[in-house]
Amino acid sequence: MEPRAIDIANMFIEDGINMAMEYLNDQENRKKIIETGINIAQQAIMIAKM
Repeated sequence: MEPRAIDIANMFIEDGINMAMEYLNDQENRKKIIETGINIAQQAIMIAKM
């Protein structure tokens, strides 16, 4: 039986989640993510004030 498109999509999602979890297990990577989020928020606030 051929895998359905939804099954293939679910495999990609699961692989992506697993890769993200591995990345976030590293404390330095978590710090980078937080710093990036703060920068994005600061830029959004600056744009909103224009």
